[in-house]
Amino acid sequence: MKKSIITFFLPLFPILASAYNAEIDGIYYNLIAKTGVAKVTSGDTKYSGDIVIPPKVTYGGVEYSVTEIERGAFEYCYSVNSVVIPNSMASIGEGAFQNCGLKSIVIPSSVTSIGSEAFLESWLSSIVIPNSVTFIDARAFSNCDSLTSIEIQGSITSISNNLFAYCGLLNSVKIPNSVTSIEGCAFSHCYSLSSIDIPNGVTEFGWGTFWGCSSLESTILPEGLEMIPQDAFRDCSSLKTVHIPNSVNYIDASAFFNCSSLSSLKIPDHLSHLGPFAFYGCRSLSSLTLPESLNSVEAYVFGGCSSLTSINIPENAAYIGEYAFTNCVALTTIETSNRVASIGKGAFQGCSSLKTVSIGSGVTSIDNQSFAGCLNLEEFYCYPKSVPSTPSDAFQDSYIEYSTLYVPEEAYNSYLTTKPWSDFKEIKTLSGTIPDPPQPKKCATPAIMYQNGELTFICETEGAKFASEITDMDIRNYYEAKVSLTLTYNISVYAMKAGYENSDVAYATLCWTEAEPKTEGIEDGIAQIPVRPVLIQMLDGIIKVTGAEDGQEITVYDTSGQMLGRDFCINGAAEISTNLHRGSTVVVRIGDKAVRIIEK
Repeated sequence: MKKSIITFFLPLFPILASAYNAEIDGIYYNLIAKTGVAKVTSGDTKYSGDIVIPPKVTYGGVEYSVTEIERGAFEYCYSVNSVVIPNSMASIGEGAFQNCGLKSIVIPSSVTSIGSEAFLESWLSSIVIPNSVTFIDARAFSNCDSLTSIEIQGSITSISNNLFAYCGLLNSVKIPNSVTSIEGCAFSHCYSLSSIDIPNGVTEFGWGTFWGCSSLESTILPEGLEMIPQDAFRDCSSLKTVHIPNSVNYIDASAFFNCSSLSSLKIPDHLSHLGPFAFYGCRSLSSLTLPESLNSVEAYVFGGCSSLTSINIPENAAYIGEYAFTNCVALTTIETSNRVASIGKGAFQGCSSLKTVSIGSGVTSIDNQSFAGCLNLEEFYCYPKSVPSTPSDAFQDSYIEYSTLYVPEEAYNSYLTTKPWSDFKEIKTLSGTIPDPPQPKKCATPAIMYQNGELTFICETEGAKFASEITDMDIRNYYEAKVSLTLTYNISVYAMKAGYENSDVAYATLCWTEAEPKTEGIEDGIAQIPVRPVLIQMLDGIIKVTGAEDGQEITVYDTSGQMLGRDFCINGAAEISTNLHRGSTVVVRIGDKAVRIIEK
């Protein structure tokens, strides 16, 4: 059997505490007899009017020192006009005056701590924190809509998180020099805060410290601060200038997101990280120099910086993140370093004034729509020698059919035949020239060899095929009673391969000479005459004979009978050099065998 689980949601209302053990002159106390301490607390009736808390009370004949205002003691006491706190008071507890109608209060120099949410959403207009206070907990003054000024004289070391968050009228804050850290959202959404002095001893900011301080115009960050955290100045729409000390090496995500009035900024030379969205929507920022120590350009970091006309990509940056410069409509040029390996999706999308782009030799990939909507693109210098992986929409709506692409000379043909690069109006080398159309490779001229009754063709071009023609000079009609067989063949062959030009034609003549001119060994009336195959080749005036008998004399004559040269066959080969040219005819005599050869 399945069990059904039903969850009930109850509305949240303030829980009114009435844990007290004495009421004296209209004030409720918790009395601790053992220590003689009285703590002001809430009671059956909400406080109203003017409240004076005495330093001591007597109850049941015992005197008690009043040292603490307990949690929620004056919570939701909308009718309280004023509260006088005695010098005996040491602490103000959590939520003590939360949502209280109190407009002003004097905190005596005896108080050392103020609890979390102590004055949350109270009606205070101003307050002075005395020097005795060493600790103020989180959200103590958050959402005080009427609070206009606060002075902290104390020796606190930290401004706790959300301490003054959403104090919409707060325009003046004095922070003591003892403070070393300002925690997350401490002044977030203090809409009226136009300036603030941050002590030099502050070395740490928390997340969203000044988020939404829309009236803050300028600030000087203290030397020693190492990081500007996420959302630190987000939506500070009036912020025009900010001094970032050299000690800062890390600016986190969205740190200056939508600071629409920020017009100038100097970034420390040794900054190592600039987070995503760090300057997104800073539409008044016209120029910025990024330090060479920066190792990446993160996603959306300058997206929507519509006044940005120029920016450098640091030498050490390994990549440009997605939409890093999207809609930077005033950006006219961009140049990446050789270390940049990838350009992210939409990195320069909508950069409608971009005219010249130069990407370094290290780029291997360009993502979708990286340069989409770059309407005025004129020149694109692409230094990689291997064509980067590039989707078809990388240049969508950028009219590259009217632009010129410049590429390395050795990679020219690769870009010329690879989309979308081939869609550019023209492609030139980086030196500005257009190479001659590529000539197809040519197969090497084959070599001809004969052995054991077979002709073999060899070519240095791997994978080549051969087309050959063999002519038998004895094939003709004879009318005499006696026929002399010459046993001579003319051979021609060339090599071919797909994508290559055919090779030059190689020529040779194959003939047979008598090895032993005898008639012994007659069988069945047929004389078996041993013969030797000889291959004769002529190229560029050189007569090469292979297969003849060692020691055999080889002689070459022209058609008039004049001897042109001779050699003796050694190891089956002989070579005779002549001054013949193409088209010449010679007679090669091998022993008693004479063969007519034409140099083709």
